Formats: sequence, structure tokens, C-alpha cells
Amino acid sequence: MENFNFDANLIEVIMVLHKDSNSAVLLNIICEDFFHTSFGVWQGCLLSLALFNICLENNMQGTHHNFHTSISIRGHLLCNLRFAHGINLVGGSEVELQNLTTRLERAAGAHGMEVSIE
Repeated sequence: MENFNFDANLIEVIMVLHKDSNSAVLLNIICEDFFHTSFGVWQGCLLSLALFNICLENNMQGTHHNFHTSISIRGHLLCNLRFAHGINLVGGSEVELQNLTTRLERAAGAHGMEVSIE
């Protein structure tokens, strides 16, 4: 969030909200014991989608840094299609696509995320 110039107070509030979080698993109407959650966002929380998209955008900016794609549609360069919960990478060749995939994998890994090549 700092990379996008979010107010430091807002970042602090979000960090405090997630600090010392606990979770539990609900299975067949039985709630299991609570356990400490040290990373991630809350499922079902309206803020979670926004936080995920901020992280995703940060990863994509790292992926695109100094990357030159060979695909152009009406003068607009294109190397990815983004959806609510995923990214499709687009390359003009296998080499370009592999380069882009490797870059995304590195950018995501720097933030503790894993990329599914599938």
C-alpha cells in the first residue's frame, strides 16, 4: 500500500485490524478450535478483495517493469488480461510468454504469493 501512496494512518489501521487474528474451521455445523492466523486476509471481508487487488496490482507493476511486449491492439500494448481472482498472461512467442511468467513468479514470490502456472 505504501507503493501506491496510501495514507500511513490507514495502513496502520488495517494492520491493527489483522494483528492477532484468529480463525476456525466450520465443518458439518461444528466449529473447530480457533487457531492463530499470522498472514492473509479474512474470507468474506469486504476489505479483503481490495487488499488482494492492491497486492495483485503491485505484482503486475513489478512484472511489467522494463518489459516490452510484441502484442499491440490498436496501438495499445497488451501482455495480460486480469480478472477478479486471476491473471492470463499473453505473449507473442513462447519465449516472451516464458519471460513474462518468470517475471510474474518473481514479483509474486517477493510478496509471499505463489503463482499457478496452470
